[in-house]
Amino acid sequence: PDVLYMLKSVRVFGHFEKPLFVELCKHIESRSVPAGAPLSPSGQLDESIYVVQKGRVSVFLQEKDGCELPLKDVRMGESVHSLLSILNFITGHSSAIRVSARAVESSTVLR
Repeated sequence: PDVLYMLKSVRVFGHFEKPLFVELCKHIESRSVPAGAPLSPSGQLDESIYVVQKGRVSVFLQEKDGCELPLKDVRMGESVHSLLSILNFITGHSSAIRVSARAVESSTVLR
C-alpha cells in the first residue's frame, strides 16, 4: 500500500488508467543503495525514474572534467529523473553535462 501511494504521488503515474498502472507496477524493482553509491552505473545513460522509498539522494550536474554542481536533495516519496538524460536518450546525443544522482545515506529506491 505505501509503495502504491508513493507511485501515485509521482505526477505522471497518478494519471494512468488502472490497467496501465497495474502493468507498470509489475516492472518496478526495489533497490538498496549504500551511502555514497550512484543510482546508476557511472558512465551509463539511465532513462529510469526513481522514487525514494527510504533515505536521501542527491541530484547533481556532472561536467566531463568531473566538476559537480548540486541541484537538489530528494527525500522519501519524491522522485528522481532527469529531463536532460531523457532527451539525450531519445535523441541519441550526449551533452558535456550529465545529470547524476547518488545516495547521501543508505537508501531504498524504486525503479
